Amino acid sequence: MYTVIIPSIGRINFLNELLESIYNQSLPPYEIIILLDDNKVCKEGAKFINKNEICEIIFCSNITTPEKRNFGVIKSKTNIILFSDDDDIWELKKAELTLKSLKNNQVVCHDFSKFGFRKKEAKYVLGKRRKTLSMLSMLHANNIWGGGSGISARKEILLSIPFNNDLYSEDYDWWVKIFLAEIKVEYIPKALVRYRVHSNNMTSNCFKIIKFNIKIFNKALYKSAILFLTFIFGYLRSCLSILIKSLKFFLFNLTNQ
Repeated sequence: MYTVIIPSIGRINFLNELLESIYNQSLPPYEIIILLDDNKVCKEGAKFINKNEICEIIFCSNITTPEKRNFGVIKSKTNIILFSDDDDIWELKKAELTLKSLKNNQVVCHDFSKFGFRKKEAKYVLGKRRKTLSMLSMLHANNIWGGGSGISARKEILLSIPFNNDLYSEDYDWWVKIFLAEIKVEYIPKALVRYRVHSNNMTSNCFKIIKFNIKIFNKALYKSAILFLTFIFGYLRSCLSILIKSLKFFLFNLTNQ
């Protein structure tokens, strides 16, 4: 059994395409939790959502996408969580292959393909061979994350490492924390999601991606510099402390002779 969590801003046409692809999975979910903004547009649009008996719609007031994901995890009734953005389409065996991998792993991600607004055919596939991922793979810029669509994990992991509510790209930050915690992540090299490219998402043009990557690495560099300086000052302080204590010990023995 697994739960699908979908944070949404009310793109009903996109959301219905996603739901149809989830209903048609070779291994259907136990529940689907859709988290909508609590506003007039979403409430009106919710009437047209193609939901069935396993769907639960929750209206959220003044919370971000990371907070929606965290809240959905708390509300879920299963131990396996698969996330999705509302503008994706799942391939037929996404859930089946993901759950198979989660039998031996705590976190799983997968490849994705991209398609344009007008055409649903995949533009290209980014996959490589099946492998266990590490922080090094992120530093080498292996672009296999696919936003929230690429995150599948056991519930206890998501409860202990929630998404950061203060960050725009909370999924990237979450992956960094997962690797720092030395949690094994398996990568499935098949495109299990078709990732829609449109004007509002991060992958709509390369300049958005480059600009965002610069912000991420600037932040990482800043924190690394602080960590390095903290280490240096701590090291010097320890050395100075040892030197002073050694000098006191030497003077004490010298005066007692």
